[in-house]
Amino acid sequence: FPYLIHKTKGKVLMDISYLSALVMILGILGIVFYPNVVYLAGRFRGILGNPNGLGIYATLTFPLALCLIELFPHKKHSLRIIMTLITFSVILSGSRTALGTIGIFYALYIFYNRGSTYVFALWAFILPTAYLVIKSVSIERLVQMVGLGEFLRVESLTTGTGRFLAWSMGLAEINRNPFIGKGFAYEEIFFHELEDILIATEHQGGMHNSFLTFIMNNGYIGFTFFLI
Repeated sequence: FPYLIHKTKGKVLMDISYLSALVMILGILGIVFYPNVVYLAGRFRGILGNPNGLGIYATLTFPLALCLIELFPHKKHSLRIIMTLITFSVILSGSRTALGTIGIFYALYIFYNRGSTYVFALWAFILPTAYLVIKSVSIERLVQMVGLGEFLRVESLTTGTGRFLAWSMGLAEINRNPFIGKGFAYEEIFFHELEDILIATEHQGGMHNSFLTFIMNNGYIGFTFFLI
């Protein structure tokens, strides 16, 4: 892939961005023509597997499109359209992690492009102030105050939309086979059997934690070799 980037002078990266735009456009068109395909449990997923899958894809492709403006300034209008399509799709999906990640990346991009004075102000004043505000006011209450409670599903923030329950179940299972685990893809089998319990918490299955998944499948020995 690095050879391909060098050979095409980076144009292959533009092709990846164009592909991401196509993925988003097909998903948005599906709202009109194939709504039963692009929605899962009431949440938009486009042509990808689930809403969080769309969020992950957007988290990878949005920064790429933003950074390509520096490499291909004459393509900035096309890239901004692509970024808009990605952001709009993420908003439709309701993926809070993807929205937060894209927002943080874009904010850091702006501050670091403005020079060292802005970077110093960010770390010395803005972030500490934001931290104090979040510490003094609960996140749930803050979200409700700005009128985004329903959109961000604020009632599930304290439960991690079932993730905290899934993690506790996963840790209990890991402790039964801590050293060598129970084999590849065991995590999928384990959580498939708990689907009826977790669906009530909006959790759509799986550990939703790559490290815990690796430990459940391969044990602490396998995880240690992975880290090495």
